[in-house]
Amino acid sequence: MVVAAALCTSLGACYVDHRKDLAYDMLYDARGWPVAEAMSGALAARFPAGSPVEAVQSFASAHGGTCSKRSGDVLWCEWVTHAKYCAASMVGVEVSVRDAKVQSLKVKAGGLSC
Repeated sequence: MVVAAALCTSLGACYVDHRKDLAYDMLYDARGWPVAEAMSGALAARFPAGSPVEAVQSFASAHGGTCSKRSGDVLWCEWVTHAKYCAASMVGVEVSVRDAKVQSLKVKAGGLSC
């Protein structure tokens, strides 16, 4: 208990949680735009080659995204990261699939406007 009290005192607080800020700053630049290479790396680590494609689809759905089959063995998943008035920033993931397993992932960032 003494160690915990000393740690709280030295940190200035007993509760610190920077996970969301740290993750955001790793995946977005200073202007708030997605860093596609960082997102590709993060998703490739989360869904390495051989992962079930359903896991990627579930992830996209859980975060407000949609997935659809494209030509050949390519799945396209996308979601709006933020929107304002008549403009939206979007992130898309091109998933190469073989036998219902992820082969590779590539993130593409962009936007839409009226």
